Amino acid sequence: MCMSRTVKKVALNRYLRLTGIMEPYFTLYSRSNVLDLINRRIAEGVFESAERRQCPYMIELRNVMGDDNLCAGVIGLFWSQDDLPAEREPYLPAVNLSNTPGAIPGMGNVLSDDVEVGRMAARHLQERGGTRFLGLGASRTQYSRERLAGFQAQLREKGLDCQTRELESHKPYSEWSPHHYQEFIWEQVSDLILSLPMDTGIFVVSDWLAWPVLRSIERHDPARLQTLGVLGVDNLHGGRFDPRKTMRLSSILPGFRQSGRMALELLMDHVFDGKDLDVVLRSPPETLITRASTAGPACADPILAKIQREIWLRIRNQEPVILGDLARQNGMSPSTFEKKFRATMDKSARETVTDMRIDYAKTLLREKKHPIGEICYLCGYANPASFSNAFKGVTGLPPREWQRG
Repeated sequence: MCMSRTVKKVALNRYLRLTGIMEPYFTLYSRSNVLDLINRRIAEGVFESAERRQCPYMIELRNVMGDDNLCAGVIGLFWSQDDLPAEREPYLPAVNLSNTPGAIPGMGNVLSDDVEVGRMAARHLQERGGTRFLGLGASRTQYSRERLAGFQAQLREKGLDCQTRELESHKPYSEWSPHHYQEFIWEQVSDLILSLPMDTGIFVVSDWLAWPVLRSIERHDPARLQTLGVLGVDNLHGGRFDPRKTMRLSSILPGFRQSGRMALELLMDHVFDGKDLDVVLRSPPETLITRASTAGPACADPILAKIQREIWLRIRNQEPVILGDLARQNGMSPSTFEKKFRATMDKSARETVTDMRIDYAKTLLREKKHPIGEICYLCGYANPASFSNAFKGVTGLPPREWQRG
């Protein structure tokens, strides 16, 4: 990248802006409609950074680019240098946010910390009681390799191991449909999944692959779906795989917004201050959203797994959890119900409910959207004192102190 040409370009843009002929701009560029939810989060971060830095340039969102001398720099999810317009000026600075190909030389790169994404997935599935693990990746993609590497590394540090398999995620169709895509993915994993032990935690490196896996299990072996844990990445909640038609998918939300903030600041530092653009920065994952696919702890008993998911849903919906009713609804006496819990979970049904309530409380405390006095009622406790005692009994800390830490 030629610095003298960059300086001339900046000088021209400033001249045009000051004379009022036309305002130069930064471009947020994407060719893909599939990634609209990701682009939206990236855009939020870009505009947050623009506001904080008082960016003097306007920012345009485009999915088509031509040769335009007023463009001061580009942020996009690129596959390679070829994704930029072929006729572009060679000194047009660009920042890549896509980790599909990995870092692209000759431009800035702000990529997800995908090794940490995989580690977060392993920790979550372990916490849910998984004793066996499966990682499903997307062939020929850098983000998949890194996410699976982090997943395996975290498990090996705990003395655990997992199987992995890479899937082909792109197949030409004369007419694309969710059904065709779902069947294409299921053909590649059905033999493996149908032979898995019941208490397996499955990590899929993207929601785009995880949705067809989840829906196929629901269709072909619904009892197994009660006991397996399935976790995706990207939080593509909705889209072509309507969440109302299946159990909602737990998913890790990478730091897309943070990436957008970092990308614009990197571009501005280069354009205005001449700082090096050809660097690789990493943004950590933002959070993990627990939904029904990893709601209850993994266990090998389909009936007990179903009951635990029912308890989880009732707690989330602020509905009463009456253990005697749950026992009768599943054809058990209270004593048999209790024996089953102790034999399978190594704790009582009441202790299991308490752990689920505290687990939900931790989620709400991390989000910081509700005061602690309200969280106690959202988790099913009659008053703050009983909530604090229960929370401290499980975590060793009162809620407020745990939240600070």
